[in-house]
Amino acid sequence: MLDRFPLTANGKLDRAALPAPTTPPGPALAAGPGEKVLGGLFAAALAVPEQARAG
Repeated sequence: MLDRFPLTANGKLDRAALPAPTTPPGPALAAGPGEKVLGGLFAAALAVPEQARAG
């Protein structure tokens, strides 16, 4: 976490000054049963193949 966002002289977010992400890219596992159900509903609605579902 950052204490403050790095800003440019114009007060906009300085994306180049942000630290590198610490989490790997890609799908995250569901945090609990509610997220698993919600993820399943979205996957079904979007017709995503079963193996592509996270969790």
